[in-house]
Amino acid sequence: DRKEKIKKHIQGEPKITLRDTSDKLEKIYKENEALDKLRLEIKSYIDMIKDLDEDVLNDLQPLIKQVENSTDKGQLESLVEKLKLEYKKLKKKITLTNIYKEDIKNMIEKTTIKEIIEKGKRLLEKKYISNEEFSEFYEEYIVLSSQEKKKKEVIDKLKKSFEELGYKFEEDEGTDIKLLKGDITYLDTPLGSEYKLAIKLEGNKLITRFTRLVADERELANLTEYDKIRDVEKAKEWCSDYNRLLTVMEKNGVEMEPKLIVEPNIDKIYYEIATEVYELLRRKKKKEDKQIRQQRKIE
Repeated sequence: DRKEKIKKHIQGEPKITLRDTSDKLEKIYKENEALDKLRLEIKSYIDMIKDLDEDVLNDLQPLIKQVENSTDKGQLESLVEKLKLEYKKLKKKITLTNIYKEDIKNMIEKTTIKEIIEKGKRLLEKKYISNEEFSEFYEEYIVLSSQEKKKKEVIDKLKKSFEELGYKFEEDEGTDIKLLKGDITYLDTPLGSEYKLAIKLEGNKLITRFTRLVADERELANLTEYDKIRDVEKAKEWCSDYNRLLTVMEKNGVEMEPKLIVEPNIDKIYYEIATEVYELLRRKKKKEDKQIRQQRKIE
């Protein structure tokens, strides 16, 4: 044993060669290089996520701060994978949201359905729209649009029924929209330019109101008993037309529940002040009278 100890003492510990040192340094360099590469990758994903949505990055900050300065390669690799996944998810979410918003805008432009327009606008205000939200909106759009299409078909038949009796709708694209929305629409009547028929669709009901236009409060106050009696007679003519209308509607396939009419009397006549409308009617009548006089002179 003593000889062995002396031998070891003489020989000394194994010597570390220059090559050994070089190999170790190279290994350390490569390890540090790999860590730096991972940190650069982490920074790259951080910047890309920040450009897309800073709020998402803020949610990830606790994890980033915990790991970004680590010397553990495994931890840095895990963070890279996490950021890569979050970036892909965020990019997909943004892409889909943009597609959904474009589709929603197109649907809103094509419809007059109040519920669809309001719900669509609320979705457009959101930062992100999920697949579930869009699918729900789209299904509702399809169902209500189908109902609207059927309602438009009813409106076309209804307009045809009125026009067969000489009641004319305004030549305006907004007429159908008003009816679809449940707004009041006025029809010209064959009973005189000052008499209008107000109609409104309420669910499956057709609500009608015979209306006498007056220019202002003064004209209304100056109506004579004769005027009022004449208005009642005109309203009675409308009631007669109404009964005919029901038959025509049935013939044209209009399945609608009309609201019953109360037999008109002086107290039930609706007078409506419509200065602008009345002025237009007055000018129109004046022009027509002038044309008639000129025609008579020629003859």
